[in-house]
Amino acid sequence: MYLDYAIKAVIVAIICYSGTYLWGRTMADRPIVVAAFCGLLMGDLQTGLICGAVLEAIFLGVSHIGGSNLNYCMATLFTTTYCIILQDNFETVWALATAIGTLGILVETGYRFISALFTGYMDRLVAQNKQKQFCRMRFVIFFLTHPIYWAVVFFGVLLGAEAMELLLASIPAFVQSGLNISKGLFGAIGLALVLNQIWDTKICYFFFFGFVLAKYMGLPVMAVLVIAVCLALTIAFRDIQINKLVLGTSGAGASNSEEAFFNE
Repeated sequence: MYLDYAIKAVIVAIICYSGTYLWGRTMADRPIVVAAFCGLLMGDLQTGLICGAVLEAIFLGVSHIGGSNLNYCMATLFTTTYCIILQDNFETVWALATAIGTLGILVETGYRFISALFTGYMDRLVAQNKQKQFCRMRFVIFFLTHPIYWAVVFFGVLLGAEAMELLLASIPAFVQSGLNISKGLFGAIGLALVLNQIWDTKICYFFFFGFVLAKYMGLPVMAVLVIAVCLALTIAFRDIQINKLVLGTSGAGASNSEEAFFNE
């Protein structure tokens, strides 16, 4: 019943997730791209775009740097596909996104362990400047590891959609109501993850300034965005002018010193 969806989910995983390891980090594995692509292939672009916007907000501050790792691509593949299949209870499915993202990073860590086994051999190829062998081994390692990810996506959709349907049907009404209310927190989760990465006491007052504009002055999001962009451009142009003045002064000083040296 869900075979067609499982195959299409794997196609998206190959292009968006595995593709970033073949032709460079294009950010095609971001939720907003993955979900839209899922919706396009599965015949429900609107649901794909909605899921992409929500999941991008949730995983906005997550990157493959440091301790913020979550496999947002797998989370997006599962949640978007489930939403398209079930066409109901979107909030409940979205609430599982971070848990699925954690599962994804466990799968990713597992197949990267296989990649690590070839590290010494790859280092020797680099040291000996054997470029062709290195490129061939890169594809060998790719096809030894990434099919594990594809298999998890395939069977997760094939077997998990029915389980998800049963799970949603068994959720009591009061729990479902709470999940519907909690959907307003999704954006806050993404913002919290972003702030965790960029928070700096030197610029934190801008956060409170935006909060006051939106909460107490009642400005719409677009107006706050325009103000933020104007402030950012003002600071950027000011810093550019300061750098030019500093460099100009340094250049003039260096030029005068050279002239004095040759005059002597």
